[in-house]
Amino acid sequence: MNIIPLYDRLFVLPDGIVDHTKGGIILSDYSTKRPTSGTIVAIGSRVQERKIGERVIYGEFAGHKQMINLKGKDVEILVMTESDICALLK
Repeated sequence: MNIIPLYDRLFVLPDGIVDHTKGGIILSDYSTKRPTSGTIVAIGSRVQERKIGERVIYGEFAGHKQMINLKGKDVEILVMTESDICALLK
């Protein structure tokens, strides 16, 4: 990765967007929601309690979207502060 978060910022790779129901009904773009969980892929120097690889839950509108090159692939990540995280997924 060619970008490093500063201070209390961290990078979260959001889970995929669910575009269909369990029954197989395809949802329109208007009906789909932004993911509210993901995996931490990088942390800043002042992040106290989180670690790379942890799965987290955050608010629907938390963080800022950013495109980066991760392992040779362009992916969209969220740049957020440690305080934007609501819970851990085990």
